[in-house]
Amino acid sequence: MSDLEASRAQLSQSPFAQTGYVYVEFQNGKNVGGTFCIVGRNDILSASHVFLDEQGLPPKAAYFYLAADYNSVTNRLEYFPNPIYTYTASTGSLLNFSEIHKDSDNSTLTISETKYDVALIGLNSAIGDRYGYLQIDPFAKPDNCLSIGYPAGSTGMMYRYVNATEYTKSFYELLFNSTAPTSFSAPSALHPGDSGGPLLSGNSVIGVASSDNSSASYWAGFCFTFSKIATEIARNDSLIGGAGADYTYQYQSLNSDESSSVTTFDVKELLRLGAGNDRVDSSSADDTVYGGTGNDTIDGGAGRDVLYGEDGDDAFSYFSLDEERSILGGLIVGNTLSDFIDGGFGRDTLRLGFSQASISRSLSWARMKSVEAIVLGTTPTSDWSIELNSDAFGSGVREIDLSADSDSAGIDTVNLSQANDPKAEFTITGSAGVDRIVVGAGIYNIKGGWGLDTVNLSGLKAAKFSYDSLSGYVVIDNPLGGLVRAKDVEFLQFDNGVLAVRDLVIVGYTFLNDKLIGGDESQVLRGLAGNDTLIGYGGNDTLDGGVGNDSMVGGLGDDAYYVDSTGDKVVESANQGTDTVVSDISLSLAKVANVENWVGTGAADISATGNTLGNALTGNAGANTIDGSLGNDTLAGGAGADRFAFSSKLGATNIDTITDFVSGVDKIQLSKSVFSKFKAGSVAEANFVSGAKALDSNDYLIFNGSQLLYDADGSGKGAAVVVANIVGTLVASDLVVA
Repeated sequence: MSDLEASRAQLSQSPFAQTGYVYVEFQNGKNVGGTFCIVGRNDILSASHVFLDEQGLPPKAAYFYLAADYNSVTNRLEYFPNPIYTYTASTGSLLNFSEIHKDSDNSTLTISETKYDVALIGLNSAIGDRYGYLQIDPFAKPDNCLSIGYPAGSTGMMYRYVNATEYTKSFYELLFNSTAPTSFSAPSALHPGDSGGPLLSGNSVIGVASSDNSSASYWAGFCFTFSKIATEIARNDSLIGGAGADYTYQYQSLNSDESSSVTTFDVKELLRLGAGNDRVDSSSADDTVYGGTGNDTIDGGAGRDVLYGEDGDDAFSYFSLDEERSILGGLIVGNTLSDFIDGGFGRDTLRLGFSQASISRSLSWARMKSVEAIVLGTTPTSDWSIELNSDAFGSGVREIDLSADSDSAGIDTVNLSQANDPKAEFTITGSAGVDRIVVGAGIYNIKGGWGLDTVNLSGLKAAKFSYDSLSGYVVIDNPLGGLVRAKDVEFLQFDNGVLAVRDLVIVGYTFLNDKLIGGDESQVLRGLAGNDTLIGYGGNDTLDGGVGNDSMVGGLGDDAYYVDSTGDKVVESANQGTDTVVSDISLSLAKVANVENWVGTGAADISATGNTLGNALTGNAGANTIDGSLGNDTLAGGAGADRFAFSSKLGATNIDTITDFVSGVDKIQLSKSVFSKFKAGSVAEANFVSGAKALDSNDYLIFNGSQLLYDADGSGKGAAVVVANIVGTLVASDLVVA
């Protein structure tokens, strides 16, 4: 941008006596310049004086010149060709602005006397090892000076004349010295943000904004014409009010007709923002903030604040809950006090933070208007809960974003059971750290996170449920005419009713008789107690009726059925995927047509029998009896002393494979109706041979190292028939006949 200039006319509108010019050379090759000015002695302004380029890199150099009442940079540099201070990357920290106070008789520094302000550039670090001087303009030298900011460390600054005999036209100098005046009291640190600095627009240094409350008639002291600063004020701003009674003015026109106002409130600070996307980080005082147009971010800080978002999509922040206070309208207040937030037009957001463990807060919207969303801004350190009362929903809250909570420890809860608007669409975005969401009858759009979330919709009562194939959400028609949609939620709980779900949702009802209906995608349906009906339709579904005699229909896809009662019924059609029954009780797949696999759970001694399909039967930790029945089956006993039974007619289409046989522990049980050469009992050594074939007429069982064969005539002309493929070793004592 072009250089911004100071003039005597504008200085008459400001309480300041000095202006200056700064020229910055950035590492990316851009060189920019602008004006700076003195800061008012009551000001603590933003840290915008930190010169950084788009990549966040500091400049190669920054040159500071003092000048007064000149209308062009050329004239300034002609009269003052040498900078008063030069910053380079090798000289140390970036620069701050501050003030000093000094009587004209060169007496010891104090902070009690004041008449005029002067410009001073102060270093951001201890200056004991720095030497040099800063020059004050001799054409507009002050009678008195006031210091409000001091460099850090034990060393300080001294102020003297260059030549006391030429007082009226000599330069004032500020020496950097290793010895501080004894009466100079420096705070522990001075860092960016502790004093005023240049305003920046991108890489352009455009000046310093300041004010002086010694007279309420003074306007903000921008050190260039107001018509030019108005252009910059309309941009995206960052303002920090700090402590003290501050007044920030509103500039919202791009011409010479500036708008400024001071409204009388019983508050410590008043901030009026103009156009643009502004940010306000207020102090601990009682603040009043008007956002103006644009998408503003307003942090009221502590105190009794009144915040107006006005137009635009605004965000309100607070990050310091404690045990002694409650949230009213999203900001912290004392027990008997209250803040007020008016979001105005647009989609406005209340941003919450927690600093204490095990916090439970009720959010009241009695003093809040037009705030549409709540965002959890920080990860709480422990358990927390938020409960919105009915005022919140009547005031427009429609969204809660909890995705910032990444702490999976503890139980975190959002309670929305007081919702009273049956037509309101409400979206909740969960996370790994949010455990419970309790919803009332007036909410119909729920979007869960990717953690172990629980959504309790028991307030919906009995209702008609279906799924929305277009949106991909669970859709529940509740009695009041609203809808509930759930996506990426791991657990849903309802009262007695019928529910349709989709999108990998685990759904649970109460202990009543429920009906859960799935969609075309994969879902997990859990009925809890009661005699439930679970219908999966498409997708790879998991159906668990829970306690009770449940009916489960998987439909298309590779489905899993959890069976815990002999009264449970599994219905599966042919050619609809590879399906599995998971049970902790004995089960026969002969009673479960079209289901291919069985998996035992628990440690009880249970049994399983296959059907005519090629089954995969896997035992549990107990002593199982597994019979593949017909078909080429795969059998695994798991832990425990297991028995593998063979009771069906032998043949090429009925050869089972045992994958984990342990000789001396497991047994192979042969049915005497099939293996007719044997009587019930153990198999004698004379009837068993390890080798390629039978060696004599009574070698009925042959183990060739990988297969068990049965030869009814031993070494006779009849051919041996394969009984099973066996992974492991086998001896005669491993076989029994029953």
